[in-house]
Amino acid sequence: MSANNESKNDTVKLILKKIAESSGDQKIEAIKEAANCPEIKVLEAIKELVNDSNPAVRYYAKKTFSSISAQISTRAMVEIEEKKAREALDAYKDAGGGQEKSDLISSKAREKIKFIQEISEEKNAEQAELLLTQLKLETDKYVIATMLKKLGKISDFKAVPALISFLSYPDPRVIANAVEALDEIGSEDGIAAMLNLLAHDDNRVKGNIVKALYKYFEKDKLSKSLILDKLKTMLNSREPWTQDSAVYALLTIGNETALELLKAFRGKLDKSINDKLNTAVETIQRKLDPEYDQKQLKIKNAAESAISGIDKKISDNKKIVNEQNYIALQSFIAKFKLRLMPPENDSRQNAIRIFAFSIVSLFAFFALTVFFNITYLLIYKTSHISEIPAVSDEKTNINSSGAADVQAANSKLKILYGMIESDRYDNVIALIKPPDFKGSLTFEEKKVLDAAYARKIGVMAAANEYDKACSEIERWSLDNSGSTLACVLKGQILLKNFNKLDDARTAFGKALKIDEKCSDAFTGLGDCAYYDGKYDESGEFYKKALTINENDYFACFGLGSVMAAKGDFAQAENFYKKSAGMNDGYSAAKIGLGRLFRLNKRYDESVDILQSVISAEPESARANFEIAETLSESGQTGECVMFYKRAFQLEPDNSIYRMAYIKLMFKNQIYQGLDDLLKAEIVLNPKNKLLYEMLGMTEYALNDSINAKETFEKYIKNFGASDTAYYYIAMVDEETGDLDQAVDAYKNAINVNKKHLPSYLNLSNLYLNRKKDYAAVDTTTDMGITNCGNNPALLYNKALGQYFQNKITESLLTLRVVAMSNDKALAAEARKLDSEIRTQYYSKKNDNLPGKNQPQKNK
Repeated sequence: MSANNESKNDTVKLILKKIAESSGDQKIEAIKEAANCPEIKVLEAIKELVNDSNPAVRYYAKKTFSSISAQISTRAMVEIEEKKAREALDAYKDAGGGQEKSDLISSKAREKIKFIQEISEEKNAEQAELLLTQLKLETDKYVIATMLKKLGKISDFKAVPALISFLSYPDPRVIANAVEALDEIGSEDGIAAMLNLLAHDDNRVKGNIVKALYKYFEKDKLSKSLILDKLKTMLNSREPWTQDSAVYALLTIGNETALELLKAFRGKLDKSINDKLNTAVETIQRKLDPEYDQKQLKIKNAAESAISGIDKKISDNKKIVNEQNYIALQSFIAKFKLRLMPPENDSRQNAIRIFAFSIVSLFAFFALTVFFNITYLLIYKTSHISEIPAVSDEKTNINSSGAADVQAANSKLKILYGMIESDRYDNVIALIKPPDFKGSLTFEEKKVLDAAYARKIGVMAAANEYDKACSEIERWSLDNSGSTLACVLKGQILLKNFNKLDDARTAFGKALKIDEKCSDAFTGLGDCAYYDGKYDESGEFYKKALTINENDYFACFGLGSVMAAKGDFAQAENFYKKSAGMNDGYSAAKIGLGRLFRLNKRYDESVDILQSVISAEPESARANFEIAETLSESGQTGECVMFYKRAFQLEPDNSIYRMAYIKLMFKNQIYQGLDDLLKAEIVLNPKNKLLYEMLGMTEYALNDSINAKETFEKYIKNFGASDTAYYYIAMVDEETGDLDQAVDAYKNAINVNKKHLPSYLNLSNLYLNRKKDYAAVDTTTDMGITNCGNNPALLYNKALGQYFQNKITESLLTLRVVAMSNDKALAAEARKLDSEIRTQYYSKKNDNLPGKNQPQKNK
């Protein structure tokens, strides 16, 4: 057994021991460690923990089980493709490996291949540049394939456009090597371009792409969402082969995210592709869930049973329905069966739909036989409104001479509440209080009126029509001057949407004058004090609200926020948990807890509770933002991107979410699409100079140099001189060959900031390599060293300038300083140059060279 296998077995044994013997938090740590060990034994051990009594252990076990399962499956696919690739003819290797030569390769091509293969595989920009130049002139496919493979080893991102161009080459050997080179460099653009080749006939091409995708998703998680966006675009394409490539890629990735994306496109693609998509979905589900087949069988049986139940229910009730209605209902059911169980849907989806429809069908049956009219629909809607008040003969002003009158009044209320639920609130308001109304409203009528106005305000708030909502509340207060709800809603809108603290306090105060025990009004006053930074006062109001209503989870949440603001995290946690306990659906309390855990660096707990909120409310922008903050703060930058993006997409008008996403993309150098986001943000915040700076740097990174220069020129015009702006303008001028303008711009950057090291370095490089002005190199590097210290790069440039001015001794002395620096790369270059200079001048009479042994004189 090899040392590697022994080491792997030891790791597996250690993990299995930890999983079996640890408990609580230690068990969770063991599970997390297991995620990096994709072995069958580990997978089986994790499976045992999926039903653990500890919910946190269950959560991490499920997550790790999916991860390990996907890794094992993908690894198997990669091994199969690698095996196929090894069986293929690799002609260019044969040419240089001393084996039997292929007659297809000319002797001239063999010589070129041998020379290319002898090039060192260390990163080397100069060698890469030479190869790229030769690549443009080369016509032999074997030589091209060899060049591409070598470029993957020695080049960087500058070679990516050229490598991508060979993905459409006629010969699969060339394509395979281009894919391998792009994978070696780790190019995101290269990965995106490869996706279109996943349906390629050549096994080696597909195998290399599969390996690249697998490595990319495991190693560089930061841009995972961008690749998924690319795959989504491919699925939306009208071209079947593009859709086919996307389906193949997602099947290759084979994780939960890929599964969800495939499911989202069911029934939307070309029929032949849709069949492949369904097969891919089933394959991934079977891979992620070992018990998938058994579950599917149970679900199918349940679905068939539900269909039979519907048929029987109709048949049993045929005798009480007239023939015409029975035929109509039977036709109605038949159509819905087809809609319930389309061939492209799996049995789980069909079972859910059938269960829902079995209820709907009973209501449809009831409607056909009894009330099929608008009144029935309104009464049915009232079943969604809890606690509709019943009318008693003491309270109603309707002529209530007997039980029949009370029953009639109750029926009227049900209809009115049904109209409110169906958003016919204006009709209800007109019915309760018409323009010519001069009497007084009953208790029940006031309740209905308040419900109608509350519904109307809710609709306006959902549409962000807060001005209209405030005007409507004024009308509400005129119609029912004793409504505390109107005052409270007005106060909350004024506070949270217009930041009008004094007006909000007045509204809450008015509510307390109507009802001194209105807990919502005290909670509102607590909110006002909290917004004003008066935490002690805020806390007192919240406590009064809880005294009146001990189940006021809003007030409890407010106390949690007060304690968090005062730094009493233990009490804050206590109140947040109480608030969540009073109303499990109140996500704000859970989000508050998640934020609190993050502030206390309890990152796993923060992620767990925020994930529970997102599971229940995937559209909660705040929960997505908070979990992104936690993941980012805990160093999980790859995972946080998706959540920042989702928060921004859910609330694109929220500047906090938008800027967090923009800054994250900029920080991690994800420039594709960032320029458009920044341009849109500048329109909204034209006085934010950081946005201009980020936009210019992004445009430069995207090789949009001309626009980058214009952006930085606007920056200077709007905000004044900037070392960064002048520095980038100088680099653009240098690229376009305007060397004198570049010199002036670098000098302007240095004038703004005497310690701007990048400008000293670039300016000295420009003098050294482009203008050949070695005296100016001396002047520039001396100024840079004076202001920035003995920077090795500046000293190295100074040594080169001295050398070209034939100041050999000074050059060697400067190189000695660089050789002793902490910059290992430059130190090695300095020693190499020192050796070359000494070798070159050794034969000359140059006995005064520093460090050279002086010959002893004869005695």
